[in-house]
Amino acid sequence: MTQQDKQRLNDLIREYGEISFNIDLMQQSILGLAEKRDGLLSRLDQLKVEEQAFLKEISKRYGDSEVTPNKLMQYVEE
Repeated sequence: MTQQDKQRLNDLIREYGEISFNIDLMQQSILGLAEKRDGLLSRLDQLKVEEQAFLKEISKRYGDSEVTPNKLMQYVEE
């Protein structure tokens, strides 16, 4: 095998290794993002449950007429 052929073979092997390494890094990033997404979706579901419980609580305390989107927005803006 000529020196040029050996060099080409080594270049191919090196590039294959770099690509494989980068794919592994990307896969780890994707898995990390998937875990973070799952955590955020879980928290979102918890917030929905907490929101409904809170709305029921303040509705009992202040009456349904005080728990409307417009009135709630007024309280948020204060």
